[in-house]
Amino acid sequence: MSDELSDFRRADEILTRMGETTRGIRALLTELESAVEGELGGWPPEVVARYRAARRDWDGAVRRMPECLDRARQAVWEIADEDADRGH
Repeated sequence: MSDELSDFRRADEILTRMGETTRGIRALLTELESAVEGELGGWPPEVVARYRAARRDWDGAVRRMPECLDRARQAVWEIADEDADRGH
C-alpha cells in the first residue's frame, strides 16, 4: 500500500470517528434537552427564548454534520482516485 493511499484511508477513518462522535453529541444533547425541558417553566421568558434559539442552532448543526462528513469522505476518495489516475 502506498503512503498516499494510507493517508486517504487514515482520513476516512478519522471521518468515521467524527461521525461516531457526532452521534454521541446528538445523544448527549437529547439527554440534556430532556433534563432541561421540564425546568423551563421556572425560567425567565428571555432566558427561555435564548435557550430555544441556542437549541435550534445546535439541533441544526448536529443534523448537518453527518451530511458534511459524507461530503468530506466523498471528496477524500475523489482526490484519491485522481491521484491514482495520475500515477501517484
